[in-house]
Amino acid sequence: MEVAREAIDYAYAKGAVIVVAAGNEGAEIKDYGIAMSDKILLVGATGLDDQRMGFFQLGAAISVSAPGS
Repeated sequence: MEVAREAIDYAYAKGAVIVVAAGNEGAEIKDYGIAMSDKILLVGATGLDDQRMGFFQLGAAISVSAPGS
């Protein structure tokens, strides 16, 4: 995980936008490791009704959601 953190820090320092999918377990995010960083844009999924997809993670760490079905 340290290599991933170093890569994220490097990319962020170069001005990259780092986007990570929130996951597919349908549970609340409690500790999502490096994705909890303020350098990461954590993305969730919504359905056609603009509501959270049942299989997708939820929680305050998610930055934005977009259609995912």
